[in-house]
Amino acid sequence: MTTIAPDNTQLAKEAHIYDPKTFFDKGEEGKDAGSVLFQFIKSLKPGMDMTSIMCPTFCIRPISFLEFLTIYTQPNSTLLHAASETNAEKRMIDMATWVLSTLTITPQNGFAGIKPYNPILGEEFHCHWDHDDGSQTVLHAEQVSHHPPITALNFRNEKHGIRYVSTGEFKAKFRGNYVDSAVEGNHVLELTKFDEAYEVTWPTMVARGILWGNARIEHGSNLIIYCAKTGYKTQVNFDKSDHKLSGHIFKGKDKIYKIDGELTGQILLIDEKNKHNKQVLIDHATQKREKYIVPEITTQSPYDSRRVWHTVTYAIKTGDLDKAAKCKTEIEEHQRRLAKARKEKGETWSTKLFDDTHQRTATNVPVYTYKEDGDRPFHMVHNDSSSNFANLAPGDDTKEVEDGVGQIDLDLD
Repeated sequence: MTTIAPDNTQLAKEAHIYDPKTFFDKGEEGKDAGSVLFQFIKSLKPGMDMTSIMCPTFCIRPISFLEFLTIYTQPNSTLLHAASETNAEKRMIDMATWVLSTLTITPQNGFAGIKPYNPILGEEFHCHWDHDDGSQTVLHAEQVSHHPPITALNFRNEKHGIRYVSTGEFKAKFRGNYVDSAVEGNHVLELTKFDEAYEVTWPTMVARGILWGNARIEHGSNLIIYCAKTGYKTQVNFDKSDHKLSGHIFKGKDKIYKIDGELTGQILLIDEKNKHNKQVLIDHATQKREKYIVPEITTQSPYDSRRVWHTVTYAIKTGDLDKAAKCKTEIEEHQRRLAKARKEKGETWSTKLFDDTHQRTATNVPVYTYKEDGDRPFHMVHNDSSSNFANLAPGDDTKEVEDGVGQIDLDLD
């Protein structure tokens, strides 16, 4: 048996926890705004077995990392507009707006619900978005490697000729009072009408206040979007505090526009030739996010994310954290037994949805393509700045986290 997911009878009784109106609630955001150490101490109970404790349970977010990535790559009306925009400069503005809009969900005080489940090998996630213009964007993701943790993801909108292809390896580093995390790899958005590929280097996600100070989640390093065909490039830096950002859109080496603002407020586009010419790209107060639709859990395969982790998710959602820890351990131990059995038999794991191209990025991440694309050419990122994470200068207080390959696993137990 490849997974230990519950049967349909149990799933049907418990499926109500996935109601979109309440499923994504993370509780009171500010209640864990103190240091993780302080919150950890507060979470201890008399008689608790300290040898099995790894982190406070309030950090757990009851979704898989595959679904977590889906939230950060979801399409919106700005992206759809880019697919038909005939002006290359405006297309880059649309691309920058799309990516920045996905990042506005990151800022929060405290660490409530920030750690998704580590996907099992072969785990899948499927969903779609029904857009106001009648088009549909369909997404498929698969965990193609567990050690190191690598996810392949593809979404496409056939009507608009949009395709996003991503292979990412999750990496994280502990840096004293904060943790940097990044998804390194090959992330490309294609607009087929214009035969353009936009290479995306995502900024890091930073959890600050690990040991002291106010706990918060924000972005760091740079967002880079580059189109080799047009020569346009967006580079936005997130190293300032209070979720502030600043950057430019370039044509070659020339700065065309300045991008300035904050993820929790407004983000402005300022014409470099006429500083009085400003427009609001994103207003956090009025921004709307399209909801993705996931198949009913009773129709999902045993490898679908929500079904794989249902027992854990249900326990968390119903407040039984001891049971959640037990169920999570059962799933992980079962996968270890399967891995051991494959090794003893000399068997290798075969992916289902994606193929290994046998190409690797500059940071040695293998690149996968969606099998249904067949012989369609894939685009390799060649931007020199394709890895924010690898270029970070480690300090004396930096050490590589050893769970997996650089993966932080804040377990329930």
